[in-house]
Formats: sequence, C-alpha cells, structure tokens
Amino acid sequence: MVSSLFDVSTRSWDVSLVKDMFNTRDADLFLGIPLSFATVEDCWSWTGDRTGGYTVKSAYSKLQLQKNTRPGVNNSVFWHKL
Repeated sequence: MVSSLFDVSTRSWDVSLVKDMFNTRDADLFLGIPLSFATVEDCWSWTGDRTGGYTVKSAYSKLQLQKNTRPGVNNSVFWHKL
C-alpha cells in the first residue's frame, strides 16, 4: 500500500524507505509527489463491469458515457488538433 510509504502523523514521505524500495529515478519521482493534508477516506476510483471485472474495454465504455458530461469541454477540437 502507498500509505506504508509515508508517515501519517507528519504527512511526509518516508524518504529512506522509498529510496530503499525503488531505484533512484523512481524514488525521486515518488518523492516529488506532494501528499494531501486532507483526511478523506480512501475509495475506489473506478467501478468494474457488470461481472465485477475491470478492463481497458470497460474503462473505455465508461469514458464514452461520460465524455459529454463536462460543460465547456469540446473534445472534437482536441481530436482535430491531435
């Protein structure tokens, strides 16, 4: 768990543990991520398909359902520029 890589009381990375567990490049990337001071309970950020699985296909389907729900975002302009 990621939570084992930081000190909950000080909300700071356990630098020595991160450097022991990862190569220099990855450790530096981890340590560059700011930790939130919010005390929000962890939750799932995605839901599975009807069988409870999670695949690229199920993620794509979910994104397709949500793609026009954000006001002010014009995806067609993005894709034309791409």
